[in-house]
Amino acid sequence: MLRAVIDDGHEIGSHSISHHPVTLKLPDQAETEVCTSRQLIEDRLGNYKITSFCYPFYWSHQYLGAAVKSAGYRQARGGGIAPDYVPSASYYPLLTGSSIDKLNVDCRQISPQGEDVTGWLRDGCWHVLTYHAIGDDKDGWEPVTVAQFSEQMAQLASYRNSGDVEVVTFKDGAARFDASNK
Repeated sequence: MLRAVIDDGHEIGSHSISHHPVTLKLPDQAETEVCTSRQLIEDRLGNYKITSFCYPFYWSHQYLGAAVKSAGYRQARGGGIAPDYVPSASYYPLLTGSSIDKLNVDCRQISPQGEDVTGWLRDGCWHVLTYHAIGDDKDGWEPVTVAQFSEQMAQLASYRNSGDVEVVTFKDGAARFDASNK
């Protein structure tokens, strides 16, 4: 299934090993959490390089950020959780000249409560959308249903097809962050 996702143009990233609020041992084993997670996925997928990391609970602590940087990841997601998400000034680099920390890019988790794609769109903005899980409760934390995801992707595709938005992977978007900050 992951190979099919990659073949469809999506990106697979790393997210740590333990990722549990009670047993979380990230401060004591940050390097292991960051490197082992990536290695397990790469071993499973074969000829595919993991370059993105998403911080557990979107929290980038100094120790984990240092491990992500040391491990050679090219970009990492941090950020807020919808529906209370408000984009930071870092989404407006071309308008304000502010820089983006590509190893802690603010992103928006799409919630299972249902969201209108139109609300995601703002002129001059970068938007990084994150689905924590797609399916039901056995598929992960706060999953959106397959029907919700399909509807949102169809709406987003209609905006893309009309030329109103451009849709890229996180990896490709992070490369653009680099280019806009040089």
